[in-house]
Amino acid sequence: MASEGVLSERTKFAQMKQESQESVTAWKGRVKEQGRRLGYCYRCEDQLPRDKFTSGTNDERLMSKLLDKGHRDKITKDIVSFKAILQVAKNFEQCEKAKAIMQQAKGPTEQVNYTGTKSSSKSERNWGLGNHRSTKTPPKSEQDLSNRQRKTGTCQYCAGPPHPRSECPASNKRCSRKGCGRIGHFARACRMGASLYPAPPRSTILMLL
Repeated sequence: MASEGVLSERTKFAQMKQESQESVTAWKGRVKEQGRRLGYCYRCEDQLPRDKFTSGTNDERLMSKLLDKGHRDKITKDIVSFKAILQVAKNFEQCEKAKAIMQQAKGPTEQVNYTGTKSSSKSERNWGLGNHRSTKTPPKSEQDLSNRQRKTGTCQYCAGPPHPRSECPASNKRCSRKGCGRIGHFARACRMGASLYPAPPRSTILMLL
């Protein structure tokens, strides 16, 4: 190789970068091929392509692993060869491909509702705050509602949307209404003074008279 072309080849070598879709094997081949044109002494023939392979990789996580490998082995203190660096890169690439295949097979794990947002939490479903009603049959605890809740559409203890008594937020709360103070309902749902029995129809009263 003409001496005037060596600097040009070394410049090309210094500017090399791994392409976005280029495999580890293909990137290694390009580095090795260009490395033969540099005209360095035999002592640098392995270290130069090793360093170029590391600095030119397009994955920061892989680069971090290669740099952690270091120039010399941490135990033997021998200079880390290009072959050893290449093996680390191939193992990393295989692991990434395996992860991608597993993710494809697993599919999406997050359920979404009709508006494209995350599914509502359990408490939101119980309180009817979700963005849509579930089409599944509700559990027995949700079916076990009082007749008053079904008729009025509200809980008789907290005045909120219908729900099982066991899930009512007013279960252990004391009524703040003056003169009541009983535990088990909110003031807004307090029925103190209300008749326990509904008044009979007017037609029934007239018949009794």
